[in-house]
Amino acid sequence: MKEHLLEDKVMMMGKKVKNAIPLLNYLFRQPATTINQISESLNLTPKTSGLLISTFQEAGTVKEITGAARDRVFIFDPYLKIFRT
Repeated sequence: MKEHLLEDKVMMMGKKVKNAIPLLNYLFRQPATTINQISESLNLTPKTSGLLISTFQEAGTVKEITGAARDRVFIFDPYLKIFRT
């Protein structure tokens, strides 16, 4: 699964790939997370983390589950689906 995501989604992110690979690795360890948690774990600014998670969201890699404007929680949906089936 990880290789598939790397090849199909992450490697297509252009300049963002430098931060996208660590984020993907982080999501395998922490499949439910917030922008602040990503910022702290990967030593990124909240703005960079937000832009990166938006890119992952557009690619269908993460899904926002709170519906809130602030303190949003994102889940690594393709990974969690494995455990639901």
